[in-house]
Amino acid sequence: MKKSSAIRYIVMAIAFLVVGMTPLTTWAADQSRVDLLLEKGLLAYDSKQYAQAIDYWTESLSMDSSQYKVYYNRGMAWFRLGQTQQALEDFSQAIDKKPDYSRAYTSRGYLWNKIGRFENAKADYINALTYAPDLPDPYYQLARIYALCPVEKFRDGEQAVMWALKAQELRNDPDTLMLLAAAYAENGDFNKAVTAQEEAINWLRRDNMVYELESAQAQLARYKENRPLIDSTLAEEEIEATYAEAPKPAPAPAPKPAPAPKPAPAPAPKPAPAPKPTPAPKPAVTPAPVGQGSYYAAQNYPYVIQVSAYRDRDKANTVALDLRQKGDVAYTCRADIPEKGTWYRVFVGFYPSKNVSMDAAASLKARNFTYSLVRKKAWTISVGDYSNEQALKNMEKALQEQGYLAYRLNGSSGSATRLAIGAYATANEADQMSKEIENNGFPVQVVKR
Repeated sequence: MKKSSAIRYIVMAIAFLVVGMTPLTTWAADQSRVDLLLEKGLLAYDSKQYAQAIDYWTESLSMDSSQYKVYYNRGMAWFRLGQTQQALEDFSQAIDKKPDYSRAYTSRGYLWNKIGRFENAKADYINALTYAPDLPDPYYQLARIYALCPVEKFRDGEQAVMWALKAQELRNDPDTLMLLAAAYAENGDFNKAVTAQEEAINWLRRDNMVYELESAQAQLARYKENRPLIDSTLAEEEIEATYAEAPKPAPAPAPKPAPAPKPAPAPAPKPAPAPKPTPAPKPAVTPAPVGQGSYYAAQNYPYVIQVSAYRDRDKANTVALDLRQKGDVAYTCRADIPEKGTWYRVFVGFYPSKNVSMDAAASLKARNFTYSLVRKKAWTISVGDYSNEQALKNMEKALQEQGYLAYRLNGSSGSATRLAIGAYATANEADQMSKEIENNGFPVQVVKR
């Protein structure tokens, strides 16, 4: 070894000793930083700070580009920001890193559906089932394309029935039963369609899901007239949200061979590679979480998600409080329905547009809230603005003791917090409900959200 080289190595060794580091501890520090970025990204994602999550995960990938789950997670965050092409690219990166990653195939399939690329969607669902044949969602989505696609060449009644029956084996619920009915109708077997739809309707009645009955009965009427059901909005379907995954990095990552593929349920062409778009610039300001947390920004948020309805107010409040424990903005709202009596609806969140609320509803469906319905309810009942936190909490407690679950909004000034009750379609409806609250001794004002 040359003298100059020896001196250089001695200097490097001394430098490591001076700062208390060795090459091994340097690697450990890097790995610790990667782990920290993963966790920060997940926390930001769960708080709906999607742009911030993307920043954390992008930095993490710059340190270790082998993390297939981080590509997947970042793809989910891109989707939440409405950046479909970037989401497609990241899901494709996850698949490139791990070719048997069924979740990435399924989510990419949802995106292909969203933009009307049905052939690609079908292929991705098939690939998902190749590696995870017990997943119900790909069967369901394949049946949906074959039964309901607005593009005629993609509909196939026999295929629709085959996939819907398999989906029902794995996930028997009213929604899947109604899809099976639609599949039978597309196949021309309207008697079976009527039977399946009636069974689903009976199920909805047993579970008191009255708000689903109107559309379910309208579908039944079509089948009785020997008319199939075609979903003209299929290409606009929002992604069935799966939560970002928490990767479990190994102490010392080492590549593992991908498992041998299981035989696919049915042959299908491989999906076309996702386009490689130029990434859109990230927002200068991280979007505030919508429908999660205590407040919303100074703009209208007229949409809500209804997850259930009960005749008993205490039961509805219990469900809403359970959701709050999980971090959701949940609240109840009384509804006097002609000829059906008084019901107490459980609402989640507040959203600026139908698209954003559909996205959030998909997240709830992924958490087994099957009946997550987007509703436009632009009015609410304000019970005052508060700048003192203790006064705010005292009012929340007083309202809850009377059976009212208030939620927090931005007040008329930037420093104040408004307490609101319910969400209503019209000002008149809100005004009718406000009288009861006022009679219980609380200040009320009907306002737009």
